Parts: sequence; structure tokens; C-alpha cells
Amino acid sequence: MKKFLFLLLSFFLISFFLISCQQQNMNTDNSVQNKTTLMKIYQAFENGNADELDNYIAEDVVDHSMDTAMTKKQGLEGVKDYLRANYEAFPDTKFKINAIAASGDTVLCYYTFTGTNSGPMMGMPATNKSVKSDGVDIVVFKDGKAVEHWGVQDNLAIMKQLGMMPPMGMESPKKK
Repeated sequence: MKKFLFLLLSFFLISFFLISCQQQNMNTDNSVQNKTTLMKIYQAFENGNADELDNYIAEDVVDHSMDTAMTKKQGLEGVKDYLRANYEAFPDTKFKINAIAASGDTVLCYYTFTGTNSGPMMGMPATNKSVKSDGVDIVVFKDGKAVEHWGVQDNLAIMKQLGMMPPMGMESPKKK
């Protein structure tokens, strides 16, 4: 009887171990792949290649921080419009990845954006001034493609560097 209970318990433990290992393999960690995909999205922005985004972003992506001054479109087409407008304004765009981390299907990236405003931006002529601005992106991936995005960039710093806003402490010219 003791041998039977010992065998039964052993069988149960081995079965439990094998099932848990199998479930662990089913929940594959895609964090490295997702971080690589986000870096490829940044490269597409640097190269101005909107069509390349088809490989990395889902058609129905939800972008919670889409700049409606740049595009009124939603989903992948909105992101492509944004890329085109950004590349037209800053054709030498570069993203320096300062830190990148992933947890599950979510990737967080802290970056520094640089570029020279040598093309029109939001209806304004080029200033030919260089800018540098930090930002953070949070991107959720599903099946290898970005499906959701939140982003924050220091746009005030960009506007100041372009001379489109007076520095802090300076008064705006008074109208007569």
C-alpha cells in the first residue's frame, strides 16, 4: 500500500511538473522581440519609410497620443501620416534609446529625439534650427505588432528651440 501511495504521489508530482513546464512554454516571453520591433519603428521614422510600418504596427492600432494637428486619421494610416509630416519637417530625425524595458507584451522606452527643422511644420516654414527633446513611449504588442501606444515628448522644448515660443521669463511683444 505504501508503495502504491508513493507511486501515485510521484506520478502526480511528475505530471504537475510536466504540465507547468508545458504551460510556461505556451506563455513565451516576447519582450526581446517586442523591444526589437519598437526599435525598428523608430528606424522607420528616421528613414521616413511609412510603408515599413506595415510590418510592425497593427492596422487598427490605438494611438492615445496622436497629434490631431498632424493628422485626423486613426490607426496605422494616422501613424503613417504622422511619420510623413515628422520626416518632412525633420528629415535628419534620430532617436537615441536611453533606456528600454519590457514586461509581458508592454514595452517602455525613454529616448532622445534630435533633428533639424529643414522642412515645413504644421503650416509654418522651416527654421533650419536643430532641436533635441526627450520623450517616453509605452507600446503594447500583440502577435508581434504594436496595437496600442501612449507617448509623451517635450514639445515645449522643441518649440522654444525653434524660436516659436519665447524663453521663460520673457514677455511676449505687446500689441498696440
